[in-house]
Amino acid sequence: AKTVVASAPVENKTSVEFKVEIPYTIKTDNKAEVITIGEHNLNATYEYHIRPRQEQAAFLIARITDWEKYKLISGNANLYLESTFVGKTYLNTKYVQDTLDFSLGKDQSVFVSRKRISTYTKTKIVGSDRVDSRAWELQVRNAKAKAIPVVMIDQVPISSNKEIKVEDVVFDGGTYDETTGYIQYKFVLKPKATMKYTFSYKVSFPNNYFLQVE
Repeated sequence: AKTVVASAPVENKTSVEFKVEIPYTIKTDNKAEVITIGEHNLNATYEYHIRPRQEQAAFLIARITDWEKYKLISGNANLYLESTFVGKTYLNTKYVQDTLDFSLGKDQSVFVSRKRISTYTKTKIVGSDRVDSRAWELQVRNAKAKAIPVVMIDQVPISSNKEIKVEDVVFDGGTYDETTGYIQYKFVLKPKATMKYTFSYKVSFPNNYFLQVE
């Protein structure tokens, strides 16, 4: 059985001290023993994060708010989902954030694909410039029996070189940030449903440049 020892956190200027209120005896049998000094039930919201350009998979994210009041400290943590161990993480509380996010791993019941649309993939020469056109189809299928909230982010190329221009960005159903090139989609995917999005762009640059456009 798990032993829980009551403790009271005392916050100092540069640290947090946990004072054990009830004495506990540790056996001198040269065996390691884990003692729980406190338990908290934290409210979490769940959503699926997808970055199809990096990996065609959906990761379940637990987001916890109001975590500061529990005086949590940085350290290694074990993650459980519905009483099943799903992995380890490092709890970092040194940064000022309103929300703590934990990745609970890939969900094999959510399928993701990112495919180049071949009919839009073109290259042409305009004067002394080369213009490459690209388009992509993003698809997410929910094989689960319940609806899931999804945040999906892809990216259009960006350039700091004035001779390389990214133009004619067209997207559907998302929001586009010209500074970062990110296109973000937020939606709720119904059970057994599939959502599709497409986006396209053109990159123009001097014909004597060697540039791979994706």
